Amino acid sequence: MQANSPGSHSERLPFLTASILNDRIAWSIRLRWLALTGFGVVTFFVRLEGFEHVYISIYYTLAFLGGINLFYYIVYRFKDDFSIRDEFIFLTIHIVLDVIILTMLIHFAGGIENPLYFFYIFHVIISSILFPGRWPYLFTSFVFVLFLLLVMGEFYQFIPHYCIYQSGFHDNPLLNGLIIAIFTTTIFLTTYIGTGFMRLFRGSQNEIQKLNRQLMANEQERLRFYRFTSHELKTPVVAIKTGIDTVLNSFGSDLPQQAVHLLQRASHRAGQMLEMLKELLELARFPEQNSLQERKPFDLRALLHRLVDSFRETATARGVHMDVHMPEDPVIISAVEKDIQTVFNNLISNAIRYNKKDGRVVIVLSHTSDGVTVEVSDTGIGIPVEQQNKIFEPFFRTAEAKQHVSDGTGLGLSLTRQIIEKSGGAIYVDSRPGEGTRFKVFLPGGN
Repeated sequence: MQANSPGSHSERLPFLTASILNDRIAWSIRLRWLALTGFGVVTFFVRLEGFEHVYISIYYTLAFLGGINLFYYIVYRFKDDFSIRDEFIFLTIHIVLDVIILTMLIHFAGGIENPLYFFYIFHVIISSILFPGRWPYLFTSFVFVLFLLLVMGEFYQFIPHYCIYQSGFHDNPLLNGLIIAIFTTTIFLTTYIGTGFMRLFRGSQNEIQKLNRQLMANEQERLRFYRFTSHELKTPVVAIKTGIDTVLNSFGSDLPQQAVHLLQRASHRAGQMLEMLKELLELARFPEQNSLQERKPFDLRALLHRLVDSFRETATARGVHMDVHMPEDPVIISAVEKDIQTVFNNLISNAIRYNKKDGRVVIVLSHTSDGVTVEVSDTGIGIPVEQQNKIFEPFFRTAEAKQHVSDGTGLGLSLTRQIIEKSGGAIYVDSRPGEGTRFKVFLPGGN
């Protein structure tokens, strides 16, 4: 049974969703089979003990319960267009019919003499949990009326009493009044306690949903700011860098060396700014782009080889050796190839930039039982333990990273984690200051 939940009903039922109601219906059907079996077995053994009773009426009632439970199951199993309103009505019918059938069983099994009427409390508790507003009190009142009609009906002989103990309990007005008073107090107190706790829970749930909506709105506002800032700043920065580079290329030989040096620094800084704006724009656009792009199978092994080849010259210039360990056969995964390329481009680039002279970068691709794992390790400056949980935050760079490489945006790892998590994977970091860092990326699937 699948469901669509209209907004109006989710507002009136803040704790309930169609999924929750659907699960409760399935649970109640299973529980009803269990109760049906248990009551039938107990009745069978009681009959073996020689108790004189109207067993045929009990069996008919149990058969009726089994029949409607089978009907519930068929509707639940084959109807697939239930809304939250339909689910709620369906579950309400369940509970109301259950207490009616329970009342019939209590009547045939001894009435007030049989403590079976305590089973009403289970239904009262369930109604307190599932039903909103005053519905639990209405249901509890319905239970009270059923029990009162049963007791009074047997007392005034409107309906027959099937005695268990031959003691005339049902004829004792004081005992009847006491049991009704205790029963009434118990079920209404249970309803009061249950609805009180659920009121607190639903209030907390509403507050959490409200805060979640605020967080989502703030996140959207942040992304809009990133997009606006990146777009508006990119054009003037490009103009500045283009102008400086034009001056250097056209008149650099005629300028004093100090002026050339200043212009080169300005061009370099403008280039850093463009790189930051590019990553900032990518970070802002990623959530929207990811929802539109389709995952397709591609060879992760081939992608990593291309990236490694593109970085070899840079690594050699920095005195860094690169080692690669990969399977001989293609490793096919299903993801957005451009995004996965961004992930490992960032990780390999960082492993080279923050490495030491004569350092090493090791890339290992391997299979796991449910996906693939890529490890990118280096022998560089490392990351302090207390800052390892911060490196995936936007704009964060450790003091050691800033000292080792002055330029950097602090956005690469943030984007990397977003891409991996959107792809259904995970990223882990293990690092010791001065000894190096190992990033481990898990991606689901793979051949």
